Amino acid sequence: MNVKDKVRFRLYVFGYCEVIKYFVRIKYKQVFWVVSV
Repeated sequence: MNVKDKVRFRLYVFGYCEVIKYFVRIKYKQVFWVVSV
């Protein structure tokens, strides 16, 4: 595994985590909205 692969892997993992956080935030917003109504 060379440096370029390591960087790409790190970016991939980072992007994946960001996507998960984004979806979780949307889900919680929906749940919170339903609960508050």
